[in-house]
Amino acid sequence: MDPIIIATASAFSEKYQNDKEPLFPGNLCFWGQWFERSGNDLYKLTEINFDAANVLLTFTFSGQEVLAITNPGIIEEHANRLEIKTADRVHFEFHDNSGNKSIKIFHFDFTRVDKKIIGKTNIHWATINLKELSIHKPAVILKW
Repeated sequence: MDPIIIATASAFSEKYQNDKEPLFPGNLCFWGQWFERSGNDLYKLTEINFDAANVLLTFTFSGQEVLAITNPGIIEEHANRLEIKTADRVHFEFHDNSGNKSIKIFHFDFTRVDKKIIGKTNIHWATINLKELSIHKPAVILKW
């Protein structure tokens, strides 16, 4: 079993506030729904912020993708991944990189409602596998 560092969102954010190097390059998963990039092009985490007033943990990635986690629960740092065990909402935004002249912002939005996860997206070519979504899976995994 790998060593685990457990933290709250506030403590986790403070730990990485002054880091200037990209952190945790990896693939993302939200309540069982994986978002993998092709090849070795991983999401490179560059900034972590925690807004205590709104209980909002925000990750910014090198491609200007933004992951906002509302009311995040315990955060576990493992040897090969980061897990946020629970949350009320997970919202992931990224820019259209298709080369179109008009830049579009796409998103995936997941909300915990009672004992279910509701997933929505504004992307016409992507689907969310509702059968994979489960409150029994971590709200967020960043695996490298």
